[in-house]
Amino acid sequence: MKMFKLTALKYQYQRLFFLMTFSINSAAVIELQPHILEIKNELSFFEVINKSPHVEYVLVELYYLNNPGVLEESLTPIGLINSPLLYAAPLKFTLGPQQVGKIYLKTLKAPEKEQLYRLAVIPKTSMKLRSSEMNAVLSVKLSYMGLIRHLPKKIKPDWKHRCTTNGVELKNTGNIRLSWTDIQNGNQKVRLNNIHLYPDQIHFISASDQKNISLKGKVNHENFYLFCKNKDSL
Repeated sequence: MKMFKLTALKYQYQRLFFLMTFSINSAAVIELQPHILEIKNELSFFEVINKSPHVEYVLVELYYLNNPGVLEESLTPIGLINSPLLYAAPLKFTLGPQQVGKIYLKTLKAPEKEQLYRLAVIPKTSMKLRSSEMNAVLSVKLSYMGLIRHLPKKIKPDWKHRCTTNGVELKNTGNIRLSWTDIQNGNQKVRLNNIHLYPDQIHFISASDQKNISLKGKVNHENFYLFCKNKDSL
C-alpha cells in the first residue's frame, strides 16, 4: 500500500510538471478569471469561459503549494492532504461554445498564516505527438493554472531585520505575504530588485563591501528605513 501511494504521488508530480510546461498558446480554448484569487470569505469562485467553437469537457484539480515564492513549485494534490482547509467544486463539467462556468472554492477553516494553492482547469484535447520511433495519437490535457491566496481572518503584516557581518537579513514575521519595493541602498544609490516574502520566509541582502548599511523603500506600500552601523547586530 505504501509503495502504491508513493508511485501515485510520483505520477501526480510528473503529470503536473507536464501540464505546467506544455505550451498552451496553440490551443487557448479556455479562459480562467481571475488569474489570482484572494479568499477572505467562506465562499469564492473562479469563472471558466469556453473560447472554442465546440463543447469542452473540463476537469478541475486543486493543489497545495508547498514552497510559495520559489520558481520551481512543489505541489501536493489536495486529495493527499489530511484535513484540508479548502476544496473546489465541481471537479468536472461540460461547457458549450462561449459558455461560462463557475468553480467554487469552499473554506472549511481560515488558516493561521496565508496559504497558497494552484487550481488546474484542464480541457480534454486530443493531439498527435511525434517521436523518432513512432507516431501516436494521445489524449493530452492542456492546463490553465490559477493562483489562490487563502488568507487568515485577521491580517497581521509584520517583519523584522537583523544586521550581520555580511549584510542585512529580512524576515516576514507576520501572517501574510509582504512585498519590499523601490528598495534603495543609501550608500550606493542603487535600486535593488523587489522582494516578496511569505510568512516565516527570510531574505538576505549582501553588503560585505560596506562599512555601514542603510536601506529605504516600501513594504506593502508603506515607507521603511533601516540602518546598520558598523555591522553590529541591532
